[in-house]
Amino acid sequence: MEWYKVELSAEQMANGVTLELQNEFDKIWIDNKCPSGFALFFLKEPSVPSIIYISPLASNISKTLILKYNGQPCDSPLRADVGFVVGDNKALA
Repeated sequence: MEWYKVELSAEQMANGVTLELQNEFDKIWIDNKCPSGFALFFLKEPSVPSIIYISPLASNISKTLILKYNGQPCDSPLRADVGFVVGDNKALA
């Protein structure tokens, strides 16, 4: 299992795609009985595109979501560089 990232453009962010992604991800997490290690994080440093990280367990369970948002495999983010969005906040120790 590996980390994935989704990059959202300024236009996508303005159109509410960030919240849409968060809500869909949260539903998958709840539907799977809130497994530990399942989480979504965002890159704290403001950037365009905005970068959302999907933990390895979440990426394994959320393949449809990753495909929908064009997710790409990536290295694990550094804890200091990201903020927690939804899921298990201990997924990135």
